[in-house]
Amino acid sequence: MPSIPGNSGTDKTAPLDSLHDAIRRDPASETAWLALAEWTRTMQGSHAAAQALERAISIVRDPATVLDAITRLLAATPSDPLRISALNRLAALRPNNPHVLASLARALLDTAAASAARKPLREAIRLGAVADDLKLALASLESASGEITTADALYSEVLADQPSNTIAWCGRYFNALQELRWSDAAVAADQARHHISEQKSVRGIPNHQVLMLYGNQPPAPLPGDAFVPPPQPRRVPNNRPVRLGYLSSDLHTHATAILAAGLFEAHDRDRFDIFAYSYGPRATDSYRQRIQKATEHWCDLNDLDDAAAARRISADQLDLLIELKGHTQGGRLGITARRPAPIQIHYLGYPGPIGGYGIDYFLADWDTVPEGGEAEFPETVLRLPRCYQVNDARRAPPERTEKSDYGFNEDQVVLANFNQSWKLGEPFVAVWCRALAQNPCARLWLLDPGAIGQREILRCASMHGVDAPEHKIRFATRADPRNHINRLAVADLVLDQLPCASHTTAADALWAGVPMLTMYGKRFAGRVGAALVRALAEDEFIAGNLNDYEVVLNSLIKDRQRLSDAKRRLNAKRATASLWDTGGFTRDLETTLLSLVQRI
Repeated sequence: MPSIPGNSGTDKTAPLDSLHDAIRRDPASETAWLALAEWTRTMQGSHAAAQALERAISIVRDPATVLDAITRLLAATPSDPLRISALNRLAALRPNNPHVLASLARALLDTAAASAARKPLREAIRLGAVADDLKLALASLESASGEITTADALYSEVLADQPSNTIAWCGRYFNALQELRWSDAAVAADQARHHISEQKSVRGIPNHQVLMLYGNQPPAPLPGDAFVPPPQPRRVPNNRPVRLGYLSSDLHTHATAILAAGLFEAHDRDRFDIFAYSYGPRATDSYRQRIQKATEHWCDLNDLDDAAAARRISADQLDLLIELKGHTQGGRLGITARRPAPIQIHYLGYPGPIGGYGIDYFLADWDTVPEGGEAEFPETVLRLPRCYQVNDARRAPPERTEKSDYGFNEDQVVLANFNQSWKLGEPFVAVWCRALAQNPCARLWLLDPGAIGQREILRCASMHGVDAPEHKIRFATRADPRNHINRLAVADLVLDQLPCASHTTAADALWAGVPMLTMYGKRFAGRVGAALVRALAEDEFIAGNLNDYEVVLNSLIKDRQRLSDAKRRLNAKRATASLWDTGGFTRDLETTLLSLVQRI
Protein backbone atom coordinates (compact mmCIF):
# COMPACT_ATOMS: atom_id res chain seq x y z
CA MET A 1 0.00 0.00 0.00
CA PRO A 2 1.26 3.53 -0.71
CA SER A 3 2.49 5.33 2.38
CA ILE A 4 -0.26 7.19 4.25
CA PRO A 5 0.24 10.94 3.88
CA GLY A 6 1.76 12.64 6.92
CA ASN A 7 3.39 9.38 8.07
CA SER A 8 6.82 9.48 6.47
CA GLY A 9 9.53 8.86 9.06
CA THR A 10 7.14 7.23 11.56
CA ASP A 11 8.61 4.14 13.23
CA LYS A 12 6.20 1.38 12.22
CA THR A 13 7.35 -0.71 15.16
CA ALA A 14 6.71 2.01 17.72
CA PRO A 15 4.93 0.60 20.76
CA LEU A 16 1.19 1.00 20.70
CA ASP A 17 1.23 2.82 24.02
CA SER A 18 3.41 5.60 22.64
CA LEU A 19 1.07 6.06 19.68
CA HIS A 20 -1.90 6.39 22.03
CA ASP A 21 0.12 8.83 24.15
CA ALA A 22 0.69 11.01 21.08
CA ILE A 23 -3.05 11.09 20.39
CA ARG A 24 -3.83 11.96 24.02
CA ARG A 25 -1.39 14.86 23.85
CA ASP A 26 -2.94 16.22 20.66
CA PRO A 27 -6.22 14.49 19.71
CA ALA A 28 -6.68 16.79 16.71
CA SER A 29 -3.36 15.78 15.14
CA GLU A 30 -3.84 14.01 11.82
CA THR A 31 -0.21 12.87 12.00
CA ALA A 32 -0.77 11.04 15.29
CA TRP A 33 -3.87 9.26 14.03
CA LEU A 34 -2.19 8.33 10.74
CA ALA A 35 0.74 6.89 12.65
CA LEU A 36 -1.66 4.73 14.67
CA ALA A 37 -3.39 3.63 11.46
CA GLU A 38 -0.06 2.64 9.88
CA TRP A 39 0.89 0.59 12.96
CA THR A 40 -2.58 -1.03 12.92
CA ARG A 41 -2.32 -1.82 9.21
CA THR A 42 1.04 -3.54 9.75
CA MET A 43 -0.20 -5.58 12.71
CA GLN A 44 -3.89 -6.18 11.95
CA GLY A 45 -4.55 -5.30 8.32
CA SER A 46 -5.99 -2.46 6.28
CA HIS A 47 -9.60 -2.77 7.38
CA ALA A 48 -8.71 -2.54 11.05
CA ALA A 49 -6.54 0.51 10.25
CA ALA A 50 -9.46 2.17 8.44
CA GLN A 51 -11.73 1.49 11.39
CA ALA A 52 -9.16 3.09 13.70
CA LEU A 53 -9.09 6.19 11.50
CA GLU A 54 -12.88 6.39 11.34
CA ARG A 55 -12.89 7.42 15.02
CA ALA A 56 -10.69 10.40 14.18
CA ILE A 57 -12.84 12.02 11.49
CA SER A 58 -14.83 14.25 13.84
CA ILE A 59 -11.78 15.06 15.98
CA VAL A 60 -8.90 16.07 13.72
CA ARG A 61 -8.29 19.52 12.30
CA ASP A 62 -8.27 18.31 8.68
CA PRO A 63 -10.78 15.45 8.33
CA ALA A 64 -10.23 15.35 4.55
CA THR A 65 -6.72 13.99 5.10
CA VAL A 66 -8.06 11.19 7.29
CA LEU A 67 -10.90 10.40 4.89
CA ASP A 68 -8.45 10.25 2.00
CA ALA A 69 -6.27 7.85 3.99
CA ILE A 70 -9.28 5.58 4.64
CA THR A 71 -10.11 5.43 0.93
CA ARG A 72 -6.55 4.42 0.06
CA LEU A 73 -6.27 1.90 2.88
CA LEU A 74 -9.31 0.15 1.41
CA ALA A 75 -8.35 0.55 -2.25
CA ALA A 76 -8.12 -3.24 -2.64
CA THR A 77 -11.83 -3.50 -1.70
CA PRO A 78 -13.21 -0.45 -3.54
CA SER A 79 -16.86 -1.05 -2.63
CA ASP A 80 -16.30 -1.61 1.07
CA PRO A 81 -19.13 0.29 2.85
CA LEU A 82 -16.58 2.05 5.06
CA ARG A 83 -14.70 3.24 1.98
CA ILE A 84 -17.89 4.43 0.28
CA SER A 85 -18.87 6.31 3.43
CA ALA A 86 -15.45 7.99 3.50
CA LEU A 87 -15.69 8.91 -0.17
CA ASN A 88 -19.15 10.40 0.32
CA ARG A 89 -17.88 12.59 3.17
CA LEU A 90 -14.75 13.48 1.23
CA ALA A 91 -16.84 14.50 -1.79
CA ALA A 92 -18.86 16.81 0.47
CA LEU A 93 -15.61 18.45 1.63
CA ARG A 94 -14.09 18.54 -1.87
CA PRO A 95 -17.08 18.96 -4.20
CA ASN A 96 -14.95 20.27 -7.06
CA ASN A 97 -12.41 17.46 -7.04
CA PRO A 98 -13.10 15.23 -10.08
CA HIS A 99 -10.78 12.50 -8.80
CA VAL A 100 -12.75 12.12 -5.56
CA LEU A 101 -16.08 12.16 -7.40
CA ALA A 102 -14.84 9.59 -9.91
CA SER A 103 -13.59 7.33 -7.11
CA LEU A 104 -16.95 7.55 -5.37
CA ALA A 105 -18.79 6.72 -8.58
CA ARG A 106 -16.57 3.73 -9.37
CA ALA A 107 -17.09 2.39 -5.85
CA LEU A 108 -20.87 2.75 -6.09
CA LEU A 109 -21.04 1.05 -9.48
CA ASP A 110 -20.13 -2.29 -7.91
CA THR A 111 -22.95 -2.18 -5.36
CA ALA A 112 -26.70 -2.67 -5.34
CA ALA A 113 -26.91 1.14 -5.22
CA ALA A 114 -25.20 1.54 -8.60
CA SER A 115 -27.77 4.09 -9.76
CA ALA A 116 -26.48 6.47 -7.07
CA ALA A 117 -23.25 6.78 -9.09
CA ARG A 118 -25.07 8.90 -11.67
CA LYS A 119 -24.70 12.21 -9.81
CA PRO A 120 -20.96 11.96 -8.98
CA LEU A 121 -20.26 10.71 -12.51
CA ARG A 122 -22.00 13.71 -14.03
CA GLU A 123 -20.06 16.08 -11.78
CA ALA A 124 -16.71 14.37 -12.34
CA ILE A 125 -17.10 14.58 -16.12
CA ARG A 126 -18.33 18.17 -15.94
CA LEU A 127 -15.23 19.05 -13.90
CA GLY A 128 -12.89 17.56 -16.48
CA ALA A 129 -12.60 13.82 -15.86
CA VAL A 130 -12.05 12.31 -19.29
CA ALA A 131 -11.62 8.56 -18.67
CA ASP A 132 -13.73 6.59 -21.10
CA ASP A 133 -14.81 4.09 -18.44
CA LEU A 134 -16.51 6.95 -16.58
CA LYS A 135 -18.34 8.05 -19.72
CA LEU A 136 -19.42 4.49 -20.46
CA ALA A 137 -20.67 3.98 -16.92
CA LEU A 138 -22.63 7.24 -16.97
CA ALA A 139 -24.05 6.45 -20.41
CA SER A 140 -25.37 3.13 -19.10
CA LEU A 141 -27.00 4.82 -16.10
CA GLU A 142 -28.51 7.57 -18.25
CA SER A 143 -29.91 4.94 -20.59
CA ALA A 144 -31.45 3.03 -17.67
CA SER A 145 -33.06 6.28 -16.51
CA GLY A 146 -34.57 6.93 -19.95
CA GLU A 147 -32.12 9.69 -20.88
CA ILE A 148 -31.33 8.09 -24.23
CA THR A 149 -30.13 11.26 -26.00
CA THR A 150 -27.67 12.01 -23.21
CA ALA A 151 -26.45 8.43 -23.21
CA ASP A 152 -25.95 8.38 -26.97
CA ALA A 153 -23.92 11.59 -26.80
CA LEU A 154 -21.59 9.99 -24.25
CA TYR A 155 -21.21 6.86 -26.37
CA SER A 156 -20.36 9.07 -29.36
CA GLU A 157 -17.62 10.80 -27.36
CA VAL A 158 -16.09 7.43 -26.53
CA LEU A 159 -16.31 6.23 -30.14
CA ALA A 160 -14.64 9.41 -31.35
CA ASP A 161 -11.58 8.35 -29.34
CA GLN A 162 -12.00 4.58 -29.69
CA PRO A 163 -13.90 3.66 -32.87
CA SER A 164 -13.75 -0.06 -32.05
CA ASN A 165 -15.09 0.22 -28.50
CA THR A 166 -17.57 -2.66 -28.30
CA ILE A 167 -19.25 -1.44 -25.11
CA ALA A 168 -20.10 1.88 -26.77
CA TRP A 169 -21.39 0.23 -29.95
CA CYS A 170 -23.54 -2.15 -27.93
CA GLY A 171 -24.83 0.76 -25.87
CA ARG A 172 -25.83 2.61 -29.04
CA TYR A 173 -27.48 -0.59 -30.29
CA PHE A 174 -29.47 -1.09 -27.11
CA ASN A 175 -30.57 2.53 -26.94
CA ALA A 176 -31.90 2.27 -30.47
CA LEU A 177 -33.77 -0.91 -29.53
CA GLN A 178 -35.34 0.82 -26.52
CA GLU A 179 -36.72 3.56 -28.77
CA LEU A 180 -37.63 1.09 -31.54
CA ARG A 181 -35.28 2.82 -33.99
CA TRP A 182 -34.63 -0.47 -35.76
CA SER A 183 -32.56 0.84 -38.68
CA ASP A 184 -30.19 2.60 -36.27
CA ALA A 185 -30.05 -0.58 -34.18
CA ALA A 186 -29.07 -2.65 -37.22
CA VAL A 187 -26.14 -0.35 -38.03
CA ALA A 188 -24.87 -0.41 -34.45
CA ALA A 189 -25.34 -4.19 -34.21
CA ASP A 190 -23.22 -4.78 -37.32
CA GLN A 191 -20.44 -2.63 -35.89
CA ALA A 192 -20.68 -4.32 -32.48
CA ARG A 193 -20.51 -7.86 -33.88
CA HIS A 194 -17.65 -6.92 -36.18
CA HIS A 195 -15.48 -5.53 -33.39
CA ILE A 196 -16.44 -8.31 -30.97
CA SER A 197 -15.35 -10.84 -33.59
CA GLU A 198 -11.99 -9.10 -33.98
CA GLN A 199 -11.42 -8.78 -30.24
CA LYS A 200 -12.83 -12.25 -29.43
CA SER A 201 -14.49 -11.06 -26.24
CA VAL A 202 -17.80 -9.78 -24.90
CA ARG A 203 -16.34 -8.78 -21.54
CA GLY A 204 -17.78 -5.57 -20.17
CA ILE A 205 -20.84 -5.63 -22.41
CA PRO A 206 -24.12 -5.84 -20.49
CA ASN A 207 -25.34 -9.34 -21.08
CA HIS A 208 -28.92 -8.54 -22.04
CA GLN A 209 -27.36 -6.69 -24.98
CA VAL A 210 -25.33 -9.79 -25.82
CA LEU A 211 -28.53 -11.86 -25.74
CA MET A 212 -30.08 -9.63 -28.38
CA LEU A 213 -26.92 -9.45 -30.52
CA TYR A 214 -26.48 -13.22 -30.74
CA GLY A 215 -30.01 -14.48 -30.06
CA ASN A 216 -30.74 -15.34 -33.70
CA GLN A 217 -27.54 -17.37 -34.09
CA PRO A 218 -27.35 -21.14 -33.44
CA PRO A 219 -26.13 -22.24 -29.98
CA ALA A 220 -22.39 -21.71 -29.65
CA PRO A 221 -20.01 -20.27 -27.07
CA LEU A 222 -19.89 -16.49 -26.94
CA PRO A 223 -16.55 -14.94 -27.93
CA GLY A 224 -14.08 -15.46 -25.10
CA ASP A 225 -16.09 -18.15 -23.28
CA ALA A 226 -14.40 -21.45 -22.41
CA PHE A 227 -15.92 -24.68 -21.11
CA VAL A 228 -15.93 -25.02 -17.32
CA PRO A 229 -15.46 -28.67 -16.26
CA PRO A 230 -17.89 -29.76 -13.53
CA PRO A 231 -16.48 -30.23 -10.04
CA GLN A 232 -16.31 -33.57 -8.26
CA PRO A 233 -19.46 -34.57 -6.38
CA ARG A 234 -19.69 -32.96 -2.95
CA ARG A 235 -19.16 -35.53 -0.18
CA VAL A 236 -21.83 -35.03 2.49
CA PRO A 237 -22.14 -37.04 5.73
CA ASN A 238 -25.26 -39.20 5.98
CA ASN A 239 -26.12 -37.82 9.40
CA ARG A 240 -26.98 -34.27 8.32
CA PRO A 241 -29.08 -32.47 5.68
CA VAL A 242 -27.47 -30.96 2.60
CA ARG A 243 -26.59 -27.32 3.26
CA LEU A 244 -28.17 -25.38 0.38
CA GLY A 245 -27.74 -21.63 -0.05
CA TYR A 246 -29.54 -19.10 -2.25
CA LEU A 247 -27.82 -15.83 -3.21
CA SER A 248 -29.74 -12.85 -4.64
CA SER A 249 -30.68 -9.21 -4.36
CA ASP A 250 -34.26 -10.00 -5.37
CA LEU A 251 -35.72 -11.65 -2.26
CA HIS A 252 -38.49 -9.07 -2.01
CA THR A 253 -41.38 -8.00 -4.27
CA HIS A 254 -39.54 -8.69 -7.52
CA ALA A 255 -40.10 -11.04 -10.45
CA THR A 256 -37.70 -13.62 -8.98
CA ALA A 257 -39.43 -13.72 -5.59
CA ILE A 258 -42.89 -13.72 -7.17
CA LEU A 259 -41.90 -16.90 -9.00
CA ALA A 260 -39.83 -18.56 -6.28
CA ALA A 261 -41.35 -17.68 -2.88
CA GLY A 262 -43.12 -21.03 -2.71
CA LEU A 263 -39.88 -22.89 -3.44
CA PHE A 264 -38.36 -21.74 -0.14
CA GLU A 265 -41.49 -22.92 1.68
CA ALA A 266 -41.66 -26.31 -0.05
CA HIS A 267 -38.12 -27.58 0.59
CA ASP A 268 -37.84 -30.86 2.48
CA ARG A 269 -36.24 -29.90 5.80
CA ASP A 270 -35.19 -33.48 6.51
CA ARG A 271 -32.99 -33.42 3.42
CA PHE A 272 -32.01 -29.75 3.12
CA ASP A 273 -30.90 -27.00 5.47
CA ILE A 274 -31.73 -23.71 3.72
CA PHE A 275 -29.59 -20.55 3.81
CA ALA A 276 -30.65 -17.29 2.12
CA TYR A 277 -28.13 -14.53 1.41
CA SER A 278 -29.62 -11.18 0.44
CA TYR A 279 -27.85 -8.09 -0.84
CA GLY A 280 -31.02 -6.34 -2.03
CA PRO A 281 -33.33 -3.77 -0.46
CA ARG A 282 -34.07 -4.24 3.23
CA ALA A 283 -37.76 -4.36 2.43
CA THR A 284 -40.61 -5.43 4.68
CA ASP A 285 -43.03 -6.49 1.94
CA SER A 286 -45.00 -9.74 1.92
CA TYR A 287 -42.57 -11.63 -0.31
CA ARG A 288 -39.58 -10.76 1.87
CA GLN A 289 -41.55 -11.86 4.93
CA ARG A 290 -42.55 -15.15 3.33
CA ILE A 291 -39.01 -16.03 2.28
CA GLN A 292 -37.49 -15.04 5.61
CA LYS A 293 -40.10 -17.07 7.50
CA ALA A 294 -39.42 -20.09 5.28
CA THR A 295 -35.64 -19.93 5.65
CA GLU A 296 -33.74 -21.35 8.61
CA HIS A 297 -30.73 -19.12 8.07
CA TRP A 298 -31.12 -15.56 6.74
CA CYS A 299 -28.09 -13.37 6.15
CA ASP A 300 -28.03 -9.76 4.94
CA LEU A 301 -24.87 -9.03 2.93
CA ASN A 302 -25.54 -5.38 2.15
CA ASP A 303 -22.79 -4.08 4.41
CA LEU A 304 -20.15 -6.47 3.04
CA ASP A 305 -18.09 -6.13 -0.11
CA ASP A 306 -17.75 -9.15 -2.40
CA ALA A 307 -14.70 -10.56 -0.62
CA ALA A 308 -16.23 -10.22 2.84
CA ALA A 309 -19.58 -11.58 1.60
CA ALA A 310 -17.81 -14.63 0.17
CA ARG A 311 -16.05 -15.19 3.48
CA ARG A 312 -19.36 -14.91 5.32
CA ILE A 313 -20.98 -17.50 3.06
CA SER A 314 -17.94 -19.77 3.26
CA ALA A 315 -18.20 -19.75 7.06
CA ASP A 316 -21.55 -21.58 6.76
CA GLN A 317 -19.82 -24.51 5.03
CA LEU A 318 -22.44 -24.91 2.32
CA ASP A 319 -22.58 -27.96 0.10
CA LEU A 320 -24.39 -26.17 -2.76
CA LEU A 321 -24.99 -22.51 -3.59
CA ILE A 322 -27.69 -21.41 -6.06
CA GLU A 323 -27.02 -17.96 -7.52
CA LEU A 324 -30.28 -16.31 -8.61
CA LYS A 325 -29.08 -13.08 -10.23
CA GLY A 326 -26.47 -13.68 -12.91
CA HIS A 327 -25.69 -10.74 -15.17
CA THR A 328 -28.92 -8.86 -14.42
CA GLN A 329 -28.75 -5.35 -13.00
CA GLY A 330 -27.25 -5.21 -9.53
CA GLY A 331 -25.85 -8.74 -9.66
CA ARG A 332 -22.73 -9.51 -7.63
CA LEU A 333 -21.00 -12.34 -9.42
CA GLY A 334 -17.82 -11.18 -7.71
CA ILE A 335 -19.11 -13.13 -4.71
CA THR A 336 -19.39 -16.47 -6.51
CA ALA A 337 -16.10 -15.78 -8.32
CA ARG A 338 -14.42 -16.16 -4.91
CA ARG A 339 -15.80 -19.69 -4.54
CA PRO A 340 -17.66 -19.53 -1.22
CA ALA A 341 -19.22 -22.94 -1.92
CA PRO A 342 -17.76 -26.10 -3.50
CA ILE A 343 -20.57 -26.40 -6.06
CA GLN A 344 -22.26 -23.27 -7.49
CA ILE A 345 -25.29 -23.21 -9.77
CA HIS A 346 -26.99 -20.41 -11.65
CA TYR A 347 -30.77 -20.54 -11.76
CA LEU A 348 -33.69 -18.39 -12.92
CA GLY A 349 -32.30 -14.84 -12.85
CA TYR A 350 -30.40 -14.69 -16.13
CA PRO A 351 -31.45 -16.48 -19.34
CA GLY A 352 -28.05 -17.23 -20.82
CA PRO A 353 -24.48 -18.34 -20.15
CA ILE A 354 -22.72 -16.85 -17.12
CA GLY A 355 -19.24 -17.48 -18.52
CA GLY A 356 -17.10 -18.01 -15.43
CA TYR A 357 -17.47 -16.25 -12.08
CA GLY A 358 -17.24 -19.58 -10.28
CA ILE A 359 -20.50 -20.91 -11.73
CA ASP A 360 -20.31 -24.66 -12.41
CA TYR A 361 -23.84 -25.49 -13.54
CA PHE A 362 -26.76 -23.84 -15.34
CA LEU A 363 -30.23 -25.13 -14.46
CA ALA A 364 -32.59 -25.66 -17.41
CA ASP A 365 -34.85 -28.33 -18.99
CA TRP A 366 -35.10 -30.23 -22.26
CA ASP A 367 -37.28 -27.56 -23.91
CA THR A 368 -35.11 -24.56 -23.09
CA VAL A 369 -31.87 -26.47 -23.80
CA PRO A 370 -32.63 -29.31 -26.23
CA GLU A 371 -30.03 -31.80 -27.41
CA GLY A 372 -27.15 -29.73 -28.81
CA GLY A 373 -28.31 -26.56 -27.06
CA GLU A 374 -25.72 -27.02 -24.33
CA ALA A 375 -23.17 -25.66 -26.84
CA GLU A 376 -24.36 -22.20 -25.77
CA PHE A 377 -23.09 -22.71 -22.23
CA PRO A 378 -19.56 -22.88 -20.81
CA GLU A 379 -21.22 -24.24 -17.66
CA THR A 380 -22.52 -27.81 -17.44
CA VAL A 381 -26.27 -27.81 -18.08
CA LEU A 382 -28.46 -29.53 -15.49
CA ARG A 383 -31.85 -30.43 -16.96
CA LEU A 384 -34.92 -30.78 -14.78
CA PRO A 385 -37.51 -33.39 -15.84
CA ARG A 386 -40.16 -30.64 -16.05
CA CYS A 387 -40.24 -26.95 -17.05
CA TYR A 388 -37.27 -25.28 -15.39
CA GLN A 389 -39.26 -22.23 -14.22
CA VAL A 390 -40.63 -22.46 -10.69
CA ASN A 391 -44.00 -20.83 -10.03
CA ASP A 392 -45.82 -20.02 -6.83
CA ALA A 393 -49.07 -21.96 -6.35
CA ARG A 394 -50.09 -19.53 -3.59
CA ARG A 395 -50.22 -16.58 -5.96
CA ALA A 396 -53.69 -15.04 -6.08
CA PRO A 397 -55.61 -15.45 -9.35
CA PRO A 398 -56.75 -12.29 -11.13
CA GLU A 399 -59.77 -10.42 -9.90
CA ARG A 400 -62.67 -10.07 -12.31
CA THR A 401 -62.23 -7.02 -14.53
CA GLU A 402 -63.81 -5.89 -17.78
CA LYS A 403 -62.30 -4.66 -21.02
CA SER A 404 -64.10 -1.39 -20.53
CA ASP A 405 -62.08 -0.82 -17.34
CA TYR A 406 -59.07 -0.35 -19.61
CA GLY A 407 -60.66 1.56 -22.49
CA PHE A 408 -61.55 -1.37 -24.77
CA ASN A 409 -64.92 -2.46 -26.11
CA GLU A 410 -66.15 -5.96 -25.34
CA ASP A 411 -66.37 -6.80 -29.07
CA GLN A 412 -62.69 -5.98 -29.64
CA VAL A 413 -59.97 -8.66 -29.68
CA VAL A 414 -57.22 -7.40 -27.39
CA LEU A 415 -53.68 -8.48 -28.29
CA ALA A 416 -51.22 -7.72 -25.49
CA ASN A 417 -47.45 -7.59 -25.10
CA PHE A 418 -46.11 -6.06 -21.88
CA ASN A 419 -42.44 -6.74 -22.46
CA GLN A 420 -39.83 -4.00 -22.26
CA SER A 421 -39.49 -2.19 -25.57
CA TRP A 422 -35.96 -3.44 -26.31
CA LYS A 423 -37.37 -6.93 -26.86
CA LEU A 424 -39.74 -5.78 -29.62
CA GLY A 425 -38.00 -6.46 -32.92
CA GLU A 426 -39.32 -5.04 -36.16
CA PRO A 427 -40.26 -8.42 -37.74
CA PHE A 428 -42.71 -9.20 -34.94
CA VAL A 429 -44.11 -5.69 -34.66
CA ALA A 430 -44.71 -5.74 -38.41
CA VAL A 431 -46.68 -8.99 -38.08
CA TRP A 432 -48.80 -7.48 -35.30
CA CYS A 433 -49.46 -4.35 -37.35
CA ARG A 434 -50.51 -6.34 -40.41
CA ALA A 435 -52.93 -8.27 -38.19
CA LEU A 436 -54.46 -4.95 -37.09
CA ALA A 437 -54.80 -3.88 -40.70
CA GLN A 438 -56.51 -7.14 -41.69
CA ASN A 439 -58.78 -7.40 -38.65
CA PRO A 440 -60.69 -4.19 -37.80
CA CYS A 441 -61.81 -5.67 -34.46
CA ALA A 442 -58.21 -6.17 -33.24
CA ARG A 443 -56.46 -3.84 -30.79
CA LEU A 444 -52.81 -3.91 -29.76
CA TRP A 445 -51.85 -3.21 -26.13
CA LEU A 446 -48.19 -2.48 -25.37
CA LEU A 447 -46.14 -1.26 -22.46
CA ASP A 448 -45.39 2.41 -23.06
CA PRO A 449 -42.02 2.67 -24.87
CA GLY A 450 -41.74 6.44 -24.45
CA ALA A 451 -42.52 9.24 -26.90
CA ILE A 452 -40.02 8.19 -29.59
CA GLY A 453 -40.98 4.53 -29.29
CA GLN A 454 -44.67 5.37 -29.60
CA ARG A 455 -43.93 7.40 -32.72
CA GLU A 456 -42.02 4.49 -34.29
CA ILE A 457 -44.75 1.98 -33.47
CA LEU A 458 -47.44 4.20 -35.01
CA ARG A 459 -45.22 4.83 -38.06
CA CYS A 460 -44.76 1.06 -38.49
CA ALA A 461 -48.51 0.54 -38.20
CA SER A 462 -49.21 3.14 -40.87
CA MET A 463 -46.62 1.56 -43.17
CA HIS A 464 -48.47 -1.76 -42.86
CA GLY A 465 -51.87 -0.37 -43.70
CA VAL A 466 -53.38 0.38 -40.28
CA ASP A 467 -55.85 3.26 -40.54
CA ALA A 468 -55.84 5.68 -37.59
CA PRO A 469 -53.28 3.57 -35.67
CA GLU A 470 -53.47 5.89 -32.67
CA HIS A 471 -56.97 4.50 -32.07
CA LYS A 472 -55.97 0.84 -32.48
CA ILE A 473 -52.79 0.76 -30.38
CA ARG A 474 -52.90 1.56 -26.68
CA PHE A 475 -49.90 2.10 -24.41
CA ALA A 476 -49.98 0.97 -20.79
CA THR A 477 -48.04 2.38 -17.88
CA ARG A 478 -46.21 0.11 -15.43
CA ALA A 479 -48.33 -1.43 -12.69
CA ASP A 480 -47.73 -3.24 -9.42
CA PRO A 481 -47.86 -7.07 -9.65
CA ARG A 482 -51.48 -7.38 -8.51
CA ASN A 483 -52.88 -4.77 -10.90
CA HIS A 484 -50.67 -6.14 -13.67
CA ILE A 485 -52.26 -9.59 -13.37
CA ASN A 486 -55.75 -8.10 -13.23
CA ARG A 487 -55.31 -6.10 -16.41
CA LEU A 488 -53.63 -8.97 -18.24
CA ALA A 489 -56.74 -11.08 -17.67
CA VAL A 490 -58.85 -8.86 -19.96
CA ALA A 491 -56.59 -9.57 -22.96
CA ASP A 492 -57.74 -12.22 -25.42
CA LEU A 493 -54.24 -13.21 -26.55
CA VAL A 494 -50.70 -12.40 -25.43
CA LEU A 495 -48.03 -12.07 -28.12
CA ASP A 496 -44.50 -13.37 -27.63
CA GLN A 497 -41.43 -12.26 -29.59
CA LEU A 498 -37.85 -13.29 -30.41
CA PRO A 499 -34.88 -13.44 -30.11
CA CYS A 500 -35.47 -12.76 -26.40
CA ALA A 501 -38.82 -14.30 -25.51
CA SER A 502 -41.17 -13.54 -22.65
CA HIS A 503 -40.11 -15.11 -19.34
CA THR A 504 -41.80 -13.86 -16.16
CA THR A 505 -44.12 -11.86 -18.42
CA ALA A 506 -45.21 -15.13 -20.02
CA ALA A 507 -45.81 -16.78 -16.66
CA ASP A 508 -47.89 -13.75 -15.62
CA ALA A 509 -50.08 -14.01 -18.70
CA LEU A 510 -50.62 -17.76 -18.43
CA TRP A 511 -51.41 -17.50 -14.70
CA ALA A 512 -53.92 -14.78 -15.60
CA GLY A 513 -55.59 -17.34 -17.88
CA VAL A 514 -54.59 -15.77 -21.19
CA PRO A 515 -53.15 -17.90 -24.03
CA MET A 516 -49.83 -16.78 -25.53
CA LEU A 517 -48.81 -17.11 -29.18
CA THR A 518 -45.13 -17.99 -29.30
CA MET A 519 -42.43 -19.90 -31.15
CA TYR A 520 -39.12 -21.50 -30.25
CA GLY A 521 -35.99 -19.42 -30.64
CA LYS A 522 -32.51 -20.78 -31.17
CA ARG A 523 -31.06 -20.10 -27.73
CA PHE A 524 -32.26 -20.41 -24.14
CA ALA A 525 -33.52 -16.80 -23.92
CA GLY A 526 -35.69 -17.38 -26.98
CA ARG A 527 -37.17 -20.71 -25.86
CA VAL A 528 -38.63 -19.90 -22.43
CA GLY A 529 -42.02 -18.67 -23.63
CA ALA A 530 -42.65 -21.77 -25.73
CA ALA A 531 -41.43 -24.02 -22.90
CA LEU A 532 -44.04 -22.50 -20.56
CA VAL A 533 -46.82 -22.91 -23.12
CA ARG A 534 -45.81 -26.54 -23.73
CA ALA A 535 -45.75 -27.21 -19.98
CA LEU A 536 -49.46 -26.30 -20.01
CA ALA A 537 -50.12 -28.61 -22.99
CA GLU A 538 -51.21 -25.68 -25.18
CA ASP A 539 -48.98 -26.58 -28.13
CA GLU A 540 -51.45 -25.19 -30.66
CA PHE A 541 -50.16 -21.74 -29.64
CA ILE A 542 -46.55 -22.58 -30.58
CA ALA A 543 -45.83 -21.57 -34.18
CA GLY A 544 -43.13 -23.23 -36.27
CA ASN A 545 -41.72 -20.05 -37.81
CA LEU A 546 -42.61 -16.38 -38.27
CA ASN A 547 -44.80 -17.02 -41.33
CA ASP A 548 -46.71 -19.68 -39.40
CA TYR A 549 -46.94 -17.26 -36.43
CA GLU A 550 -48.64 -14.68 -38.66
CA VAL A 551 -51.08 -17.21 -40.10
CA VAL A 552 -52.00 -18.53 -36.65
CA LEU A 553 -52.40 -14.98 -35.29
CA ASN A 554 -54.90 -14.01 -37.96
CA SER A 555 -56.74 -17.29 -37.53
CA LEU A 556 -57.04 -16.77 -33.77
CA ILE A 557 -58.35 -13.22 -34.13
CA LYS A 558 -61.11 -14.53 -36.39
CA ASP A 559 -61.96 -17.45 -34.08
CA ARG A 560 -63.02 -15.92 -30.77
CA GLN A 561 -64.48 -19.19 -29.57
CA ARG A 562 -61.05 -20.79 -29.83
CA LEU A 563 -59.59 -18.02 -27.69
CA SER A 564 -62.41 -18.25 -25.16
CA ASP A 565 -61.98 -22.02 -24.90
CA ALA A 566 -58.26 -21.57 -24.31
CA LYS A 567 -58.91 -19.05 -21.53
CA ARG A 568 -61.32 -21.46 -19.83
CA ARG A 569 -58.77 -24.28 -20.04
CA LEU A 570 -55.98 -22.13 -18.60
CA ASN A 571 -58.13 -20.94 -15.73
CA ALA A 572 -58.98 -24.55 -14.88
CA LYS A 573 -55.33 -25.63 -15.10
CA ARG A 574 -54.27 -23.39 -12.23
CA ALA A 575 -55.26 -26.23 -9.93
CA THR A 576 -53.93 -29.14 -12.02
CA ALA A 577 -51.00 -28.22 -14.29
CA SER A 578 -47.46 -29.24 -13.38
CA LEU A 579 -46.25 -25.71 -14.19
CA TRP A 580 -48.11 -24.40 -11.11
CA ASP A 581 -47.23 -27.37 -8.86
CA THR A 582 -44.66 -25.77 -6.55
CA GLY A 583 -44.31 -28.86 -4.36
CA GLY A 584 -43.74 -31.20 -7.30
CA PHE A 585 -41.24 -28.79 -8.82
CA THR A 586 -39.33 -28.61 -5.54
CA ARG A 587 -39.09 -32.41 -5.26
CA ASP A 588 -37.70 -32.61 -8.82
CA LEU A 589 -35.22 -29.84 -8.09
CA GLU A 590 -34.11 -31.55 -4.89
CA THR A 591 -33.57 -34.85 -6.71
CA THR A 592 -31.44 -33.04 -9.30
CA LEU A 593 -29.41 -31.29 -6.60
CA LEU A 594 -28.87 -34.52 -4.67
CA SER A 595 -27.28 -36.00 -7.80
CA LEU A 596 -24.42 -33.55 -7.24
CA VAL A 597 -23.60 -34.84 -3.77
CA GLN A 598 -22.16 -38.14 -2.58
CA ARG A 599 -23.34 -39.39 0.78
CA ILE A 600 -20.64 -40.79 3.05
